[in-house]
Amino acid sequence: MARKKLVENELGLEQLIPQYAVNNQECNKYKKIVKEQGDQIKKFMREDKSLLKADGKRIKVAGGYEATVSIRPNESWDEDKLLAIIKEQADKKVQKEIVRKKEYVDADALEKLIYNNGISKELLLKIDSCRIQKPTEVLTVKKEEKDGGEEN
Repeated sequence: MARKKLVENELGLEQLIPQYAVNNQECNKYKKIVKEQGDQIKKFMREDKSLLKADGKRIKVAGGYEATVSIRPNESWDEDKLLAIIKEQADKKVQKEIVRKKEYVDADALEKLIYNNGISKELLLKIDSCRIQKPTEVLTVKKEEKDGGEEN
């Protein structure tokens, strides 16, 4: 019985591996095309000032689809600067709670301390200078909604 299962698996793999390779290659081709088209749409919409709405989004309806380009905030920390400030300014208890062996700041522990007012305002102001803000442009395309909210 085990031998029969092994033969079935081998035959299945003989078909599955080439199918997967072809499908994966096709998928990667389309990923590249979609990425290029998305970048081009974002560029065109960024350049067309008439698409800009009051909320900062850019919206265009074409061919029964609505494309929206919006900016999503994206933040991270300058880890070296943040670590230096915490080691220099924070008391030992705070340091022990958020600085790890590899010498990185545990962002969850830091957030918890900030939320629970466990860090002085002076230190918090210095820590805030370590924040890196990089907005990310997001393209969303969906089926255009007709009057009454029904999709076509």
